[in-house]
Amino acid sequence: MHFGEKLVMLRKARGMTQEQLAAALSISRQAVSKWELGEAVPETENIVQLSRFFGVTTDYLLLQENSPAQDPSPCQQEAAPVQNTPTHAGKGRRIAGWILAGFGALGMLTLWVLSTMFQSTEEIRYTDEAGVFHYTSRLGYSLNGFIEKYRLEALFGVCIACLAVGFILLLWRRLWHWFYCDAALPDGSAEG
Repeated sequence: MHFGEKLVMLRKARGMTQEQLAAALSISRQAVSKWELGEAVPETENIVQLSRFFGVTTDYLLLQENSPAQDPSPCQQEAAPVQNTPTHAGKGRRIAGWILAGFGALGMLTLWVLSTMFQSTEEIRYTDEAGVFHYTSRLGYSLNGFIEKYRLEALFGVCIACLAVGFILLLWRRLWHWFYCDAALPDGSAEG
């Protein structure tokens, strides 16, 4: 199997277009097309970048061995652990993830600190020995009561959403690998 064929196989196994691969490697789509067609050979630094991106060895990419036993699956986590490649899109995603997660965590911390400073009414429900429900309220310090008293449900929701989206962006590559690779059956077909 030639380099171009291997590149097409690895790219398609990841479900990527030539444009997406080019953007991930900070090169032109035409360069990827020429490599896949065998019209050009990538420079050494691009070979290394491709091997890291797909989690395969440079030998696999360059040598024309076509034994199925030597064709590593891009999803084999033991042979090719998920690596954080230094791409512009990856860096931007990580920065956005840290900013969103930090904003969400700071918002939650602020709400919690304020809830310990301002009293709010807590609704209490209890059952007596006869099985009758009783409702009462008292002043106290609780996050739930503080959020309800000052109608901060929307702000609380925004903080939770920022935390969730931030963590998803930070864990994007691992989640992608888990969803597309670990969820696949040994014969290559997806579960479901």
